Amino acid sequence: MSSKRHEQRRWGRSMACLGLVVLVSLSAVGYAQDNRVEKLINDLNDMYSDDQQEAAAEALGRIGDPRAVEPLIMALKDRDLAVRRKAAEALGKIKDARAVEPLIVAMKDENEYVRQEAAEALGKIGVPAVEALIITLKDKDSDIQENAIKALGWIGDARAVDPLIAALKDEDSDIREKAAQALRMIGDARAVKPLITVLKDKDLDVREEAVWALDEIGWEPSNEAEKFIYLISSRKWDELINIDIGQLIAAMKDKDRWVRRKAAEALGKIKDVRAVEPLIAALKVKYSPDVRWKAAEVLGKIKDARAVEPLIAALKDKGYIREQVKDGNAYEYYWKFPGGDWKPVLRGGGECPSESSMGFR
Repeated sequence: MSSKRHEQRRWGRSMACLGLVVLVSLSAVGYAQDNRVEKLINDLNDMYSDDQQEAAAEALGRIGDPRAVEPLIMALKDRDLAVRRKAAEALGKIKDARAVEPLIVAMKDENEYVRQEAAEALGKIGVPAVEALIITLKDKDSDIQENAIKALGWIGDARAVDPLIAALKDEDSDIREKAAQALRMIGDARAVKPLITVLKDKDLDVREEAVWALDEIGWEPSNEAEKFIYLISSRKWDELINIDIGQLIAAMKDKDRWVRRKAAEALGKIKDVRAVEPLIAALKVKYSPDVRWKAAEVLGKIKDARAVEPLIAALKDKGYIREQVKDGNAYEYYWKFPGGDWKPVLRGGGECPSESSMGFR
C-alpha cells in the first residue's frame, strides 16, 4: 500500500472519530440545555423566591426556548411586579404568537412598567400582534391606548394606518401625539392629508409631532397657508417674518399662547400698522401675561397712537413690568399709591412720558 493511500485512510478514520466526538458533545450540550431550561422553568414556578423567579424569567428570555412560553405566560399573573415585568420582557425576546393575547391582558396591569414592557413585547412579536393591538385602540383606558399605539408604530404594519388616523381625532392630546408619532414610524402616504389637518391642532406638541411625521414621509407645503402652519408647528419662529402678515395676524387668535407670543414677536419685526388692532386685543387677554407683555413691547415698537390708551390701561395690572420702546430704549413702569390713587410712574421715579415724547403718531 502506498504511503499516500495510507495517509488518506488515516485522515478518514480521524475525521470519522472527530465527527463522533462532536456528535456526542452536541448531544451532551443539548441534554445540558434541556436540563437547564427545565430547571429554570421550575425556578420560575417557585413562588417562595421572587428573586429566583425574576432571574429565571430573564434567563429563559435569553435562551429563547419555546417550552418557556406557557410558564412565562403564567408568570404574567405573578403577585410580584418585577416577575411580571421580566416575564413580559422574556416573551418579547422569544417572539411566540401564543403570547399575544396574554400580553394584551398584561397591558391592563396595575403597574405602569409592566404595561409598558407588555407593549414593547408585542412590538417585538410583530405582525401576529397587529389585529389584537388595533382592537385595543378602542379601550377606554388612555394608558392602554397609548401603549397599543406605540406597539403598532414599532411594528410598522400598514393595517394600522387607518385606525391610527382615526386616533388623530381623539379628545386626549397625548393619544393624538402618539398616533402622529406612530404614523411617522410607519411612513404611509395615506397619512399625509390627516397630518396636515393636525398642523392646526390646539396642542403645539401634537402639531410638532405631525411636522416630524410629514417630514419623514417627504411632504412639503404647497401654499402660503400650509407654509405658515408648518413653520408655527415646527417652531421655526425666525422664518415667520417672511410670511404674509395676514397669517401672522390670524395667529394672534391661536389657542396656544406660545404661538400668539411668537406671532406678536414677528409682527414687531415687521412693524406693520395693520397689526395694531390685533395686538391691542391681545393686550386685553387677562390670562396670558407673557403674551400681553410681548404685545405691549411690539406696540411700543410700532408707535401707533391708537395703542396709547390701551397701554395706559394695561399699566393698572399689579405685579407686572410693562415695556414700551422708543428708539430701542425700554421704559419700565410700576405703579405706586400716591394720595389714594394708582398712578403710572417710571421705574426710577417721575411721571410717564407724554405721547409725543414717546414717539407715537
